[in-house]
Amino acid sequence: MQEYISKLLNERNTIKKNFSALFDNNTPIVPIPFFGNISTAKIITIGANPSATELRNNGWSENMEANQISERLIHYFHNQPHQWFETWETALNTVGCSYYDDTAAHIDLCPWATKSLSSLHRLGLAENTIELFKQSVPIFVEGIKECTNFKFALMAGTVTKKYWLNNFLYKFVNTTNFSIQEKPLASRGGAFINKHELIIDKKSVSAIFSSSSPSATGEKKNVLPKMIEENKNFIIEHL
Repeated sequence: MQEYISKLLNERNTIKKNFSALFDNNTPIVPIPFFGNISTAKIITIGANPSATELRNNGWSENMEANQISERLIHYFHNQPHQWFETWETALNTVGCSYYDDTAAHIDLCPWATKSLSSLHRLGLAENTIELFKQSVPIFVEGIKECTNFKFALMAGTVTKKYWLNNFLYKFVNTTNFSIQEKPLASRGGAFINKHELIIDKKSVSAIFSSSSPSATGEKKNVLPKMIEENKNFIIEHL
């Protein structure tokens, strides 16, 4: 795991140079490819990228070495996780899993904490953001191959406003080591679910994508857990 993080640290200066407009000056740039013990988790939640507020508010530093970052990420949920994970945790509990007992963990498509994706869209930087995410594909694939015990994946949200997360995976992350089966289908009737099979090094893993994001607030915050609960039998069958 340290070697994996070390590769990302070696790429950091290039990322900072090539995508400087995507980052806040007051946010340390630290590679965060996952949260939790990905080697023991039965369920992996998949998101876009880590929050800049995680980096700013929780004591991360660009002076951290690979072993420090790796240890902190593996034990992340044993300390004070970002409130963003609360919605996912509620959803995971409906199928008997939790970040806090290492039966679930989280991996992001892009390991770099940019400005919020919605603000990058408003700033006209959507294409730059998509390019960063495309360049992060090998990192994501290497990371998900480290999830040696997982049997199910839960996905939600978007990559800018142009792609649902599963659409992005389908279009840009179909490689010899990772592919997403079943072309994603959108619904015009509000929040929707897509079921997929992920192929990772010839291993098949079932997955569900929810269009309702864990970032949702107010009454919409309950939509994602409700959708997962409605599909709990399907999920539990594959665990």
